[in-house]
Amino acid sequence: WLEECQNHENCPPQIEVPLPTRVIKIPDTPGTNPSLWTTCGISGKYVALSHCWGRSVPVSTTLDTFEAFEREIILTNLPKSFRDAIDITQRLGFMYLWIDSLCIIQDSAQDWASECSMMALVYTNATLVIGAAAAADSSQGFLIPRNFLQGPTLNHASGYFLREKIISRIDQTTSPLSSRAWAYQEALLAPRLLLYTSSQMSWECRHGIKDEGVNVVVSSNNSCSKKQFYRTIDSPLPSVCNRFNTWYACVEDYSLRQLSHASDKLPALSGLAVAIHDPTMGEYLAGIWSGDLATGLFWARHIAREEIYNRAFTKCRDYRAPSWSWASCEGPLNF
Repeated sequence: WLEECQNHENCPPQIEVPLPTRVIKIPDTPGTNPSLWTTCGISGKYVALSHCWGRSVPVSTTLDTFEAFEREIILTNLPKSFRDAIDITQRLGFMYLWIDSLCIIQDSAQDWASECSMMALVYTNATLVIGAAAAADSSQGFLIPRNFLQGPTLNHASGYFLREKIISRIDQTTSPLSSRAWAYQEALLAPRLLLYTSSQMSWECRHGIKDEGVNVVVSSNNSCSKKQFYRTIDSPLPSVCNRFNTWYACVEDYSLRQLSHASDKLPALSGLAVAIHDPTMGEYLAGIWSGDLATGLFWARHIAREEIYNRAFTKCRDYRAPSWSWASCEGPLNF
């Protein structure tokens, strides 16, 4: 998939770019301890991990552990999802990996503020983003045993088996990562996404989506797919109407996700707002564009999706956006 993507007309080239502030430097020899490396703006190709923190805080870089991690990070001390990501990065021939809890100093407000503002760029510039879809937290890992049973035969003589063609779409909808708000932006901004679900791998780039074992491009289960998103913003003849409609589709998908911190509602979507913005859209006002106030203000709870996804529509108790903005509420909505 990675090699095929190099020939896709709509996909960005897999070239060296300025690395994030810090990356995990992966040794050539499997089983060797990696280290945290401050890049000083050096260019290279890197992989980023999109994962669920869960209730347990994963191994993190702090002011106390920073110098020790620069020397080495003990591989056996890392949670399984991190070890799995290092394994894949190494096998694919990459030297650098970005993981949020290790590459951002977690107890430094200054570093967190600086790196958080660059978060969207980290996923946009990554050659590949690995999505740990099957893991509810970093301890579970995502390289797990899978059930390869094909399903019942159509008849004893045919040799054909019944199989859900888009089983990974179901996995993605119900996976722990699919409920995480920050992961929505990470997946959509990633030029190439390799998703590890409970049943199989799935690939998504600007060309489309492919599932393991299905040699066809399949459709997305989101209102806005990566292909649609970039077709809109990369169009040589950009239509402001298309940009607005794509934004509303993104917000509708995003409204299904959950946040650990309610105050992250707008920051967790800010990267998409920057990517899709065009001067013709007007000013960005708490999730709504001034160039289309009539539609932007005409949002409502999506009762059908509340029932399907078992998510209640509620008003956020603490202020995070004006009452006229969709960002002031939690739960499924539509325009």
